Amino acid sequence: MKRIKLVVAYEGTNYHGWQMQPNGLSVEAVLNEALSALLKEPITVIGASRTDSGVHALGNVAVFDTENRMPGDKICFALNQRLPEDIRIQSSEEVAADWHPRKQNCAKTYEYRILNRKIDMPVGRQYAYFCYFPIDVERMRQGAEYLVGEHDFKSFCTVRTQAEDTVRVIYSLSVERGADDVVSIRICGSGFLYNMVRIIAGTLLRVGTGLYSPQKVEEILDARDRQVAGPTLPAKGLTLISLEYEKRLQPEIKAANKDWEYLLVQREIPAKKKAYLLIYRCKEEDFRKLSERLLRQAARNGAKWIYMADIEGWDRERQALAGIGGKDQAGREACRGEEISGSGQLRYGGRIRDGERFGCYEMRRSHAYLEMEKTLGEPILRGNEAEGKGAESREAEKEEAERRGAEKEGAKGKRAEGEGWAGRNPDREKQGRVKLCPLEKADWEKWLSWYNESFFDLPGSATYDRKTIAGQEEEGSGFFWICADERPVGTLVLGLETDGEKNGESTEKAVMIDVIAIKKEFTGRGYGQEALLCIEEYARERGILKLTLLVADTNSRARRLYEKAGFRTARRRPEFFCAGTE
Repeated sequence: MKRIKLVVAYEGTNYHGWQMQPNGLSVEAVLNEALSALLKEPITVIGASRTDSGVHALGNVAVFDTENRMPGDKICFALNQRLPEDIRIQSSEEVAADWHPRKQNCAKTYEYRILNRKIDMPVGRQYAYFCYFPIDVERMRQGAEYLVGEHDFKSFCTVRTQAEDTVRVIYSLSVERGADDVVSIRICGSGFLYNMVRIIAGTLLRVGTGLYSPQKVEEILDARDRQVAGPTLPAKGLTLISLEYEKRLQPEIKAANKDWEYLLVQREIPAKKKAYLLIYRCKEEDFRKLSERLLRQAARNGAKWIYMADIEGWDRERQALAGIGGKDQAGREACRGEEISGSGQLRYGGRIRDGERFGCYEMRRSHAYLEMEKTLGEPILRGNEAEGKGAESREAEKEEAERRGAEKEGAKGKRAEGEGWAGRNPDREKQGRVKLCPLEKADWEKWLSWYNESFFDLPGSATYDRKTIAGQEEEGSGFFWICADERPVGTLVLGLETDGEKNGESTEKAVMIDVIAIKKEFTGRGYGQEALLCIEEYARERGILKLTLLVADTNSRARRLYEKAGFRTARRRPEFFCAGTE
């Protein structure tokens, strides 16, 4: 038994869609009959896209199983001799026995054609919808921008749909006017709901003719109500252009809109069958469906164990502990916090709980994050802070502050080439061999490869690319090389935590160690410990006397390093949960 893949083109005018119908001729029925006659055995094809009645296709995909010995690449030529003129097999090939056209990650591309002129044209009328009114293509493009990305497209789906989840991803949506007076709407996405493309085309047509404003498209999307969207245009103007199957698993999948933001890390699926899902924010009513959809996607891509965390809960806990939104009980409840008896701290209640089932995936507690902190000595006294000190002490401190101020002034933006922040370690012979060197834009790609190599074996690790580095630098994060003996040995990201606002400006609270990693071939040489001393110097230079960091409670090696350096656990953060698929 072998499985054959077909790429099928057809004119849909004479057919009641792809799928077999009890009272009408379908493309699927014609293929089954022709293949059964050719191969001398009962054949049933499995199609990738079940196009509607009257919809055309240039590259639909189907598979079937056969015992016949005919070479896979020859079947298309023999089969075309038995098919009507409006159906043609573009190619055929043998694929893996378990390859399924609807169970693969792919990008589908459709095109809707609108003939826009004063008088209809009889030639080609079965391939385009005729519109007499003038169409403003630029307005249609403005409206189309709201649809690109991941959204709930319930407004653009017929009420008769059987789909439980109406979330889809649109990768691109273009509107172009050709020399033949045809306005083409080309849309590429991960998949489409029943009549979705035709409803989008009808809505954009109303934008182009001036019945809707471009901003109306966003309102329709947010409404999640079919009644507020435009009409479903006739099927004859729609053509399935192609299906492009994913050749390589995406290392990570990101999505962000007004309703949710998440990151699905899939780097470890090929080797370890593990994936990590971080939901940064999500509306309460969307949380379960979003979680279930992404868990299914990771499992379909080969993950046996999926680690999931509700990051929004971390932020709520942080706000509650800082008193943002009110320090009273009402404010705490608003942050969904739960008082820990006798501690005065809050533990996040969360939208994920141990033993809870998300679809067929049972959540089991994996580990928590520990928030560790350290208070530095040797403060730099400024202004009135020095009141009450002896004259001699104040003078010494003043000189020290001036010296550090001069160093800081010379370090604005970035330090001179070859310089950095060196830690003070009088107990070691190799004092000053490790220092922090600001990251140059030219080295971003190298830094990112080092970081990814170090961190993607840990669930919940922060992810960076060129865009996020640029964005976080603007927000005040510092990206560094950890250098030893004038060569990089690790990566570092530092941020500044604040405890609210004073006189309209954020007040600095602590230096947060967001990322610190020594490259594997340089571990075990004391570089990590010395890097922590450099970070202390970085903080003191800014008059900041507190360091904070997060570490997984299962990362015993890192915990020992931090505890040895004087860090102590301040509180626990919410757990990661593991969804098993076996």
